[in-house]
Amino acid sequence: NADLAATHASVLSEVTTMQTLLDDLLQLARSDDAAPTQTTEFALDHAIRDGVTGLGATHISLHVDPLPATRIPGDAAAVARAVRNLVENALRHAASAVTVSTQRDGNVVSIAVTDDGPGGPGDEQHRIFERFARVDAARAADEGGAGLGLAIARAIAEQHRGSLTLDSVHAPGARFVLRLPAPTPR
Repeated sequence: NADLAATHASVLSEVTTMQTLLDDLLQLARSDDAAPTQTTEFALDHAIRDGVTGLGATHISLHVDPLPATRIPGDAAAVARAVRNLVENALRHAASAVTVSTQRDGNVVSIAVTDDGPGGPGDEQHRIFERFARVDAARAADEGGAGLGLAIARAIAEQHRGSLTLDSVHAPGARFVLRLPAPTPR
């Protein structure tokens, strides 16, 4: 009976992993064909909170800086997914802390996800946003995702006429910056 329960748990875990992979592949396929839909505005702070809800690790502190009430055009669920992918990536590499912060500069809002891990992949930084990229030799296939999270986050940024970059001068750790257009408040 114990073996049957363990088998069920193992199969459920594998099915969940496969479902996540299929969802990621579908998201990327849609991003290849989809024109940005920016007719509605949403509260960015709510999307960020939705993106980090339920995330964390036993030995890593996840801190979300106070978020200003900012409304931006686009798809709230997609932006939440981009933030979630960035935070999940940071949690995999952090030594003890991950921070999510925002900043507004004119008509652009930046969401920075920072960790205190080993930092970016050095000379292969240009590859980290490629689909299925695994530039860190320390990341075995069983230690993380399929290499789609950052590609999806960048595709979402581009659909929203924004960008996603790795801050190459941040140290220690890595700092990803998602920049999105934000209309001037009325």
